[in-house]
Amino acid sequence: MRSAAKVIALAWIVAAIAGSCSKTHTNTLGPPVKIGLVYDVGGVGDKAFNDAASEGLARAEKEFNISVKAFEPGAAGVDDAPLQVLSTQGYTLNVAIGGSSASAVASTALQFPSVKFVSVDGFIDHTTCEGCVDLTAGSNAASVSFADEQGAYLIGAAAALKSKAAHIGFMGTAAGPIMDRLLAGYEAGAAKMTPSIKIDVRYSEDPAKVKDVVLAMYGAGADVVFDAGDFRDTVFDAALEFSTSSDTHVWAIGFGSDRYLSAAPNLQPYILTSLVKRVDEAVYDAIKDFVAGQFQGGYLTLGMAEDGLGYATSGDFLGDIQGKLDGLKQDIIAGKLVVPTALPS
Repeated sequence: MRSAAKVIALAWIVAAIAGSCSKTHTNTLGPPVKIGLVYDVGGVGDKAFNDAASEGLARAEKEFNISVKAFEPGAAGVDDAPLQVLSTQGYTLNVAIGGSSASAVASTALQFPSVKFVSVDGFIDHTTCEGCVDLTAGSNAASVSFADEQGAYLIGAAAALKSKAAHIGFMGTAAGPIMDRLLAGYEAGAAKMTPSIKIDVRYSEDPAKVKDVVLAMYGAGADVVFDAGDFRDTVFDAALEFSTSSDTHVWAIGFGSDRYLSAAPNLQPYILTSLVKRVDEAVYDAIKDFVAGQFQGGYLTLGMAEDGLGYATSGDFLGDIQGKLDGLKQDIIAGKLVVPTALPS
């Protein structure tokens, strides 16, 4: 039974659906297929995941006869209220973006078995979740993730090739499956380019402490640090501060989207590249498959071969090594290079 708070929230969204909390786009040829989209925290204009999702949606609107209603998220991220509204109003495919979308999609999909749902970059673990949809074969929900280790391999290779000290760093959140995949790929890519490379690995769940940790890595000799925890501008700030105070130049690497585009101009000279997750491709593919009657529920992973990952070239700092990176990418796609998903035991 829904709590009173949830009922009130749902009623508010229904009442506001014609207002600023959503927008509708409709192609005019024949009866359109109704598609719902719920953005992640920050909404459109973040120059990151949400803008990428919007680009994938716009591409689908140009190519398919669809009617789209898109919701901006609440401050806490994606919850099940907008997904419930979309489902009750006949939107037959509902896509939600970001890590917070997993639980909302998992619970709403269970309530509306005739509607299809997709969580992009939100992992739904139905084996440990009470009141969640079962994502086995034939499910009406899909949990789309990315082969992060493949992108991290290229990022690690770039870091090693650009490091003058043969000493790089990895700044992550708490160790776990995702961080392990990122670190495994990063270390493997760096070692491929420079077998003797030194890699400092640090974790923190306290954003307030991250800058000091990264400054310490630079102080210990690392001249490239990968922001695997996506601590927004914190790692970039550290690169700027250390470079200025030491009269040298160190690099930072972003994660998730092309962080050069969203960073302040004074930070951009220190952002070597970013590991980019192609959220635009994930949204577009979900809509394309659904319109074609080929929706697949369950767990889906997008890697290099599916154009799910890449690296950013904004700032043109990789021009001298891009040929090597693209060669590695093609080897991954062709299956000649298998990137490890776990650290050596």
